[in-house]
Formats: sequence, C-alpha cells, structure tokens
Amino acid sequence: MYSTMSTEFDMPDTFTFCLLDGYSTPEYVAEGSYGAVWKSTRPSPVNPTNPDVPPTEERQTVAIKVVRDIACIDRMCKQSDREMYLKRIYREIGVMALFAECEEFVHILDMYMSPDGKDLYIVMPFIDHSLNSVLSDPRVIKTGLSEDLSRYIVMQLLVALSRMEKCACIHRDLSLSNVLVQGEEYAVFLADFGLSRAHYEPGYDMTNVDIVTLPYRPPEIALRGQNLSNKIDIWSLGIILVECLTGNPLLHGAKDDLRHLQKIVEMIDRPAGLTEREEAMMSPAGYSYLGRNWEYISQTTPDVAKLVNKPLSAECLDVLRAMLRFHPEDRKSALELLQMPWFVNAGDDAAVMHSLLSNPQAPQAGLPPDFEKTPFEQMLEEIRARCSHTHNMVEMQLAYSGKHFDR
Repeated sequence: MYSTMSTEFDMPDTFTFCLLDGYSTPEYVAEGSYGAVWKSTRPSPVNPTNPDVPPTEERQTVAIKVVRDIACIDRMCKQSDREMYLKRIYREIGVMALFAECEEFVHILDMYMSPDGKDLYIVMPFIDHSLNSVLSDPRVIKTGLSEDLSRYIVMQLLVALSRMEKCACIHRDLSLSNVLVQGEEYAVFLADFGLSRAHYEPGYDMTNVDIVTLPYRPPEIALRGQNLSNKIDIWSLGIILVECLTGNPLLHGAKDDLRHLQKIVEMIDRPAGLTEREEAMMSPAGYSYLGRNWEYISQTTPDVAKLVNKPLSAECLDVLRAMLRFHPEDRKSALELLQMPWFVNAGDDAAVMHSLLSNPQAPQAGLPPDFEKTPFEQMLEEIRARCSHTHNMVEMQLAYSGKHFDR
C-alpha cells in the first residue's frame, strides 16, 4: 500500500492573515494539499529594467498561497513527516526559482513570513483558469477542444517539460488541475511543483511514495517502478492531450493500481505476458502486488485512434502513440516530440514554439546535486532567507463561513 502524510489542516473558525501594506483584502479561492490560495491586488511594481519610470496606476492581481506552520511546530507528527512536508515546500520554491525566466512556468513575485516566523506567504501572478476548468465548460464537454487548440496547449507544456528534462527535474504530478490557462489567448503555465524531484536516483524506493494523480499515473508508477525518469511526465501529458481533444476524462474511476493498469492495457499496445522488461519495471513490492495478478489483466486489442471520438490527423495520432507507450524507454522525450510533424508544420504555432525554445535566459543546469538531501534546518533557513524583510505588514482577522473567509 502507498502511505502518505495528510498535510491539510482542519479549517479554523477564524484565521489571522498577514497582508503586505498596499494589498487589497484577500478573497479565498481554494484549499490545496498544503496551503490555501487567496486572491488579492497590489500596486503595480517598479520596472526593474527601468526603475526611473514610475509604475502605472493599474493594480496587479495576484494569488497568495498561505502555507501554515511550515516547520510543523503545532502538529503532532513524526520527524520524517515534518521533513517531507517542508521538503515539498522547499522543492516548489526551488523549482519556481530555477525557471523564473521561463514564461511557461508559474513564478514567484514575492515571498514573506508571518511575524512569528511560522506561516509562509508566496505571492504569484493570478491566472484565470486551470485546464480542468476550461474542459469543464459544458460546450467543451460535448465536443472537446479543436485539434489546433489542443496542439497549442500541449506544445507549450512540452516546451516546459523540455526545460525540466534539460535540468534533470521531473514534475511527477502533471494533471489538468496543475496546468493554468490565461485568457482567450490560451497562454499556458505549469504549476504545483511540491512533488517535483531533482536528480532522481535509480533504485529509489517507490513503495511508500504517492506521486502522480491516479488517472494520470503511468504504468511504471503503478508497477512500483524504481528506475524512473522524465518519461513519467510524457505519459501524463499524453492523457491530458486525449482529454483536451475529447473534453472528457480518460482513465478516471479506477480505485487502485491494478484496476488502473487494466484500463491502461485496454487502450494501448502492451505486452501479452509478464516478460523480463515488465519485471525490470517493478520493485520487489510491485512484483509481489501486481506480478501475480498479471494474468487477470484484460488482453483486448487496443487502438489509440479509438480514444478520441472525432477524426484526427495522422500527425496527431502519431504524437499520441509516441506519448502513450507502455514502456517508458519507448516514449519520445519532450524535445523529440516537438520535432514531430504535428508541431513542426503548425504554422504560426510552430513560430511560437521556436520563440519559446530560443529563450536565452532559460537555465542551462539544474538544481544542486545535493538539493534533495538538504537537512531540515537548512531547508527552513533557506526558505526564510528568501523572504522579504522590508515590508510593512497588516494583520487582519478573517472568519470562515463554509466555503470562504469573510473579514
């Protein structure tokens, strides 16, 4: 069984919100796995490249993620759970800082601590929608997005994943909810890096780590694989592409990895039996759990073209087949996918792709090799060191009223 630490708080009757001077009263947006997200506005910042030009009067809309009790001082939990909770925050900050100059990623505008040093506030651009909300539109549910628009969305995400590949980072939780979409121009931003990992070590024990939301989980994760790579994200993006094209969920409904695997082998090419390649994908615990049940997995003949209920170009189907391969080594990388005809021959979209890929400020190297081994106290110290210390702060008491907080 996978075991995970619950990092959600019971919602309090009241909540003290520490707001920077000049920010508007926050509006509650949503509760995440380890932080609530709020919406606010702030004065337009000074242009760092031309500080002599005064900022405009137009206010900037921002999202503020509030991570309470980052050191788990007030929680009854094991030290290992405290470290895992803080590491997720540390990873998210580290990855967003690494890709701060890449427009395909959500980035940090400001960061500060509450006066008592317990709660962390991360200020980011407020982005209108998630891809999940875009696909929840009743009109989209009926027909899905057009092939051209689906390609444009996935192309931007592949550029982001190619950056992560180059920097030895894996997102590990790519889903509709973690892809943000801005306005009618469909600018796409990759978000939520708490489960990301830098410098993945072969042989890492996956039996007690819950990564990748189940409907987007690739076979190697379901098989408790050990030698994992960026191909995890390629599989998840393949599922997202199908959902964009159809407007409907693809692999939802399975309650465990065995049933999830059964859904997978019903839709894509897969091994007829348990060969050495499949055994090599499994950890010992994975083999114990799934290896003996392999014979019960359906042996139907799948066809990726049947996943989408409308005509698609041959080039689009080629991309789907290159992403949704059972064995991770058979999937193309993000950069290889971007070199396929469906993207290269996309006219104006191809020009956008080349412009994004040629960003001279994109990082050329990843996080430090010992990033994943940073001790607890050092993580805490580095997070606090990144925070602003020069702002005036206003504390306001907000009352929780069912689905939101009121002043």
